[in-house]
Amino acid sequence: MSTSVFRSSIAGLVVALLAGRAALADDRTMSFQTSDRGAFLTARSGGGSDLYANKFGPGEWETFRVIDLNGGKLQNFDRVCLRTSNGHFVVAEMGGGREVKANRGACGPWETFRIVLLSGPGGFPVTGAGEIPAFSGFAGVLHVGLQASDGSWVTAEGGGGGNVNANRPAFGRWERFRVFYH
Repeated sequence: MSTSVFRSSIAGLVVALLAGRAALADDRTMSFQTSDRGAFLTARSGGGSDLYANKFGPGEWETFRVIDLNGGKLQNFDRVCLRTSNGHFVVAEMGGGREVKANRGACGPWETFRIVLLSGPGGFPVTGAGEIPAFSGFAGVLHVGLQASDGSWVTAEGGGGGNVNANRPAFGRWERFRVFYH
């Protein structure tokens, strides 16, 4: 291999690595409030354990870094990972169909969700691509759904107040979350 081809290959590898790193750096900090009862998703102890929808104000344990896996602006149907305040990732056990926890050390297939823009608090998923707008603090109202890798919807059981699962085959009122940017 000639020196120029080798340098070109190394430069291409560095660009690819930096692009992947930039995609992971392009994230947002959000809290998710159930549309039905107003409870926030909570990673107990800041992560490393269970995920509930049982707090009624956004604190440290209710704040998640939303990592857009393809980078750029957050778009409808983008794949994201949710990282807790102490660095754990939210997981839909078995990729969906079971409980949701906040105890993984890395983002893999079971820790990947689609973020889906909704047409308001009582609305359903918006079809087509489009940017998910970023609001500052409590200034905007934005509703989303989260879909596990097997297609199941993340649900706050009872509309909030307890367990969180990723076991709904269809979208309904317990699968709607209001987003607050931090």
